[in-house]
Amino acid sequence: TGPAGAATAARIAGALTQAGGSPRLLPIDYTVPELRPDLTARLQQGLALAAGVCQGVLSLLALDEEMHPQFPGVPSGLLGNLALAQAITDLDGPLRLRLLTCSAIQAAQDDRVGHPLQATSWGLGLSLGLEHPERWEGLLDLPEEFDDATERRLVSCLLAGDFEDQVALRATGRLVRRLVRDETPAPPEVRWARGGTVLITGGTGALGAHLARPLQIHRPGQNAS
Repeated sequence: TGPAGAATAARIAGALTQAGGSPRLLPIDYTVPELRPDLTARLQQGLALAAGVCQGVLSLLALDEEMHPQFPGVPSGLLGNLALAQAITDLDGPLRLRLLTCSAIQAAQDDRVGHPLQATSWGLGLSLGLEHPERWEGLLDLPEEFDDATERRLVSCLLAGDFEDQVALRATGRLVRRLVRDETPAPPEVRWARGGTVLITGGTGALGAHLARPLQIHRPGQNAS
């Protein structure tokens, strides 16, 4: 974790300990000149201390939204997550990575995004899941208010082992991503009246030409083509 996520990390570690786990906190120093090799060495040391039984890393680095001092415009937490993912790929063994955010995504229609900068780590995580599925555990978004109910849902989610890789915890419960059939009634059929003017944006491209043909649009004196 970074500075912004220290309190949240301590609370999660305490909850996991009560549930029978043995979490280890790994603070991140963004000022290290070579962050990737530093993280690789520290993860290797942590694995040795855990006697090789550690199989997962929960990153709270996305909570650090301050811009990186060397790369203005880029959140420190995003660069930290990238270096952490690279460090994990440098290690042998089954170590897997999960990225945690807080109010970074809209998980429901009435959901409010409070920290859009953290959504950059969701973009990074989706790429990691495609490029390194063997190292990927998933993405987890917390609500703005981290209450006792959220804490219980978080521990349950981390210990579930159900391979859900995109999860949002909200006051209503645990939300996961699914494709569902759109039950919205189809709009009434629109019939085009012959004649008049129709504007097709991007009409010089392939899609514009395909659209123009069934509309029988042509210049006076020319056949439609």
